[in-house]
Formats: sequence, structure tokens, C-alpha cells
Amino acid sequence: MKPTSPNFVIGLLTLWLAGAACGLASQAELTRIREALLRQARELNAEFAAFNKKYDGRELPPAEAAQASAERARFDERQARFVQAADGYFREDITYLDEAITNDLAAMRRLKLAKRAEEFEEWERLSTDARADLENQALDALISLGMTGAQRAATVVGSQNPWKAREMVARLKRTGVDEPYLLEAIGAVGAAKGKPGMAKAVNQWLEALAKAKDTYSVAKEGAKAREPKEKLNAALAALATVMAWGVEDPKLSMLVTELQLTTAAAYNNVARRIAADRIEQLTRLTEQELKSLKALDQRLKDHVQRRRQTREALETGDLAAKMKLLAPPARPAVPDSR
Repeated sequence: MKPTSPNFVIGLLTLWLAGAACGLASQAELTRIREALLRQARELNAEFAAFNKKYDGRELPPAEAAQASAERARFDERQARFVQAADGYFREDITYLDEAITNDLAAMRRLKLAKRAEEFEEWERLSTDARADLENQALDALISLGMTGAQRAATVVGSQNPWKAREMVARLKRTGVDEPYLLEAIGAVGAAKGKPGMAKAVNQWLEALAKAKDTYSVAKEGAKAREPKEKLNAALAALATVMAWGVEDPKLSMLVTELQLTTAAAYNNVARRIAADRIEQLTRLTEQELKSLKALDQRLKDHVQRRRQTREALETGDLAAKMKLLAPPARPAVPDSR
């Protein structure tokens, strides 16, 4: 295969920049430049390895030393031109990502969810412990919203479909939620007959669920608050799932299942907490809109992460970091948002 010369790569980048100025740039064109740079990088690595093998660190006679010095100078010049071309690519990639992120956020606004890129950048830097706290807040808010909706509803919960008492109890027990008052309240709804009896049992269930929610909230005092956050969140997730089954709300179930998506979408990095109004906005989305949000959220995270890594590589001049950005495994395909 014919080697990829530095002049070819720089020329290819120049042509691409001319196209970008005319509004012709796309991710496909960026990929073409990246692949050319990656080929040249591999060729440079092979050339450097061959150089080391050829001279092997041994003491050279004057004529051979002069030849080695000339070869190394030519290699250094080619590498410098490669770095110049790569930096040009990275700067244009940042420009592309800036626009892609703007388009991603605009798509989120069309779902009536106002988010800023800074919130996703902050989310990427959060520790596991901090994310667990935020997930706890999100679950607490989801359960509260589900209860509010159930209390406002004119119809009796469970009147349309059979009450999943056994499934609910089993789901709770798997995560260690075995408070008798809650399990008994679930059983009472399952056994209730007639609308008056059902309404009374449902109200008791909601009261028991609210009490259990407070018990498993990290922010509350008591013995349960000293348990690991992961266990507390698993219990809250079970409570939220049972709530969704009880009020027959598949969207609430999806928000619980996709908890990381829900938490990231509702995170406010200024307040450093979950924004309750965003949780409420999420519950208003249709199932199809929630599926669209899931894909959009992943795309936005990919774009934000790529931009941060690229900026850092340019600022530090770290050649290894630049090579990692060029390598396909570190650059998963992201659907073009333009």
C-alpha cells in the first residue's frame, strides 16, 4: 500500500476546510480526514520502530552516525507536519462538535426539556457517590409525582386491571423492603371489593408508600439511612416500580428503569441537585418521546465527552492522547445531528 505522505494529509485537510467554509462539512468528511491521519500515524510508528532496529542504540562510526542523524531529522520533520495536520483536524472537529451539541440541545428543547452543555460536562465529572445521591433524589421525586397523580385521579387505582399484589410484594422483598405495614396495605388493595372499599384500601396504600419512601430516602435520619446508598436506591427503585404498577403508568416505569437517563436529564449543575420541575416535565413526555430522549441523551453525552477530550489534548499537546482520539475504538460512531 502506498504510504500516506504528510503533504497528502495536509492537502486533504485544506480541501476539507475549503468545503467547510461553503457549508459542505459533515461527519463523513471528518471521518475521512481522521482515517488518513490514523494511517499516517501508523506509518510513522512503523518507521520509528525500523529506525531503532536499524541503529539499535549502538555506537556508530562517523559516516553512519551522520546518516542516522539525517534520517532522524527527516522523521522529526514528518512527525511535526503530522502533528500540524492533526491539530488542524482536532480544531475543526471541535467546531463540528460545538454545532452538534447546539443541535442536540435544541432537540431537547423541542421535548420541552431545557438543558445546557455544562450540565452534561459536570455530570461526566461527578463521582459514583455523588451520582448515587442524585439518583436517590430522582427516585424520591418520581414516587412523589406518582402519588400526587394517584391522589388527584378520579378513577380508583386497580379498577381496570387486576391488582398485582403478589408481584408487588415479590418485587419489594427482592430488594429487602419488607415493612409489614406496606405489604399488608398492598394485600388489602388486592382483596378489596367494590369502589368504596377499594378507595379506602388505595388511600391506605398511598400512605404506607409515602412512609416507606421517607424511610429509604438518604436524606432522612434513622437506621435505614446508614445502609449503603446502592441498597437504599435499589429499595427506592422497587417502591417506584410498584407505584408505577399501581397507577398503571408505563412512562413512570420507564423513567425508573432508565434511572441514569432520568437523573442526568433532571440534574441542575448550578443547584447541584435534581430539579423537580424537570422530573415533572419528563413524566409528561409520551413513551415515544422518552425513547427519543434516550437516544438523544446518549448522543449528547458522546459529543460532550469527545469535545472535552479533544480540547484537553490540544491544550496539553499530549501526543498519546491525540493518538487515542484518532483510534476507532476511542471514537465510537455517533449519528450526525445536523
